[in-house]
Amino acid sequence: MWNLLPTADLVLAIFLGITSAQGSPLQLFYSSPGSAAMQYLPWSFVPMVLVPIYLIMHATIWAQLRVRRAGTRAAIRTAQRTA
Repeated sequence: MWNLLPTADLVLAIFLGITSAQGSPLQLFYSSPGSAAMQYLPWSFVPMVLVPIYLIMHATIWAQLRVRRAGTRAAIRTAQRTA
């Protein structure tokens, strides 16, 4: 649950950035302020560096949780067979 909400927040941020960018073919929001400030330093650091890093970190956490869950299930099956 605690990994799902931040991941959804990052996906929503990407969606809002794309749909509010001036000149974007997917622009849905025409009111100001738009996402023009995100195109210049230091604000461009957020979508260009931080968002991909956070998405990679969340994907890594999802993978680790999946492996851990599979290992736990295997251990439970083994314990049930030996009991």
